[in-house]
Amino acid sequence: AILHTLDSEFRSNSVVGRNRSQTFKWFTASLLLYLGDRLWATVSAHRDVMVKSMSFDKDKTVVYLRLQKPNGFTFRPGQHAFLQIPDIDWSWHPFSICSEPANDELHFLIEVKQPGSWTHQLAERSRFALGMKATVMGGFGSGVSDLRAPTEVLAIGTGTGIVPMISLMLERKRRLLMLNKDVWMSANETSFRHSLEGLEMKYPELRYLQMKWRLRQVTRMGRHCAYLKHIRRKAQNQLFHMIVDVFVALLLLAELWLCATLMSWSSWLDGTPADSVHGNILRYMMAVNSSLYTLIFLYRFCLPHRFPRGITTVIDFFAIGAMALVIAGWWPQGFTFDRELLGVQVARFFLSLWRVVSLWSGTPPMRHAATSQGSLGRSLLGENTFRFMWVCRSADLLLGVMPEFEAALQELQKVLRTSDSGLRRFLGLEIYCTDKSVTRVASLRHSLMGTKMENHVHFRRPDLQDAINQVMRAQLADGLNGGPSLYHGANSLVTFCGSPEVGQICKGCVEEANLMADTLAFFNHKLVFREEFYGHVGGESGRVWKEDASLATPQDEILSI
Repeated sequence: AILHTLDSEFRSNSVVGRNRSQTFKWFTASLLLYLGDRLWATVSAHRDVMVKSMSFDKDKTVVYLRLQKPNGFTFRPGQHAFLQIPDIDWSWHPFSICSEPANDELHFLIEVKQPGSWTHQLAERSRFALGMKATVMGGFGSGVSDLRAPTEVLAIGTGTGIVPMISLMLERKRRLLMLNKDVWMSANETSFRHSLEGLEMKYPELRYLQMKWRLRQVTRMGRHCAYLKHIRRKAQNQLFHMIVDVFVALLLLAELWLCATLMSWSSWLDGTPADSVHGNILRYMMAVNSSLYTLIFLYRFCLPHRFPRGITTVIDFFAIGAMALVIAGWWPQGFTFDRELLGVQVARFFLSLWRVVSLWSGTPPMRHAATSQGSLGRSLLGENTFRFMWVCRSADLLLGVMPEFEAALQELQKVLRTSDSGLRRFLGLEIYCTDKSVTRVASLRHSLMGTKMENHVHFRRPDLQDAINQVMRAQLADGLNGGPSLYHGANSLVTFCGSPEVGQICKGCVEEANLMADTLAFFNHKLVFREEFYGHVGGESGRVWKEDASLATPQDEILSI
């Protein structure tokens, strides 16, 4: 329809042109948005990702999928990704990521649905997992991706809704292992919510610890070891990035000159023709700048860790196409800028202005400003307390995940050199099994005997209201005793993923806890509730939450878990 209407007949206002359809005026904008979204999805997807393994729990209701993490794939704890398995079909399916961002693999814990479903077809192909390839897009969703802002985090999950919480827990473990126990304890006890700069000045270990470890590694393995070669490669890469930053600064100066020249050209006032030499300079200057800008765009696109992709990347892509059209379409039209070509000059000016803005936004000062703004007032060490609660009605699923939890606890206890009770201060782990099968529960109890997880697994239903109120009571106790929260306030996070019915219960308990703080005039003590939900996960189907329902949590409210 666009090609049919944009013709000489319509532009000349002839009888034939006036009678032709003008429908394109109504759907062109939405069509461009749709095509841009599809183009972005195609460009940002990571294809031919190898499947490393696929395993099941005992009753084959959950698939544990491990993929090789593709280069350039970034996500934050608690986010999800879209998976596509070409061997099954070309549809996309969202699943929460189970692994932490620093891992070289992507882990997914996927619940197997009824026969004929996509997840069931995935489970049937487990024998051919090693030769299978997947396409991945992500990470998506905000979830609970930043653990540095709140004072305390209570992560609650039911069933397979535990997946984003496992990612959060592993990220917490990673940060604990990176730091010295004394630094962590001192930072949490002596000050409240230091900024990043303050902690680095007060605790030199945070800057010194990693360098000391590297020097020890080099001394132990020698100057020609693989580790030192890796460090040299990183230094060379950093030097290359610095050279590119200098080149971008020079290109930015050239763009500023071009933008000012286009803006101040005499044709804006009286249409005075430009000299052919000046016209040639401007045209060649724009062609060279546009070509170099395209190279910079490709450089930034290939480094998502250094230059995160977003909506501006899509705008950049269309802007480069517009630059090519302006250069190629109007190149043979002579050397002058008169009033007949005023539209060309305006297009060149705004495209040059866009290049200036885009180049400036990627310079080191702007990147550092964005980083410092994002971490302002947040603790480098993270939340003081992380409490992890999982309610699961499948003992077999617990058996499948227990080895990873056991390994995490052993590694933390070894590095932090603390007892089981002392470890709870850094990472509180509570698992509640509500399986009704006596045989499966007995098997789980036998597997837990003698392990560190034995004291963390409970065979009963949790009291969610008491768990959430404990978070608020800890804040209020600190404020009533004249602690730092009395002056600075306290902001804790309660995050949930799983059954929507249980999520409504948790939300009501958070509102009740905030009401308790307001009643005591501690208005700067708050609990924030965040929920991730991708569909119905058990519980009473069709249940509606009533506004006048009690905010308490009776035990029969969680029978559906």
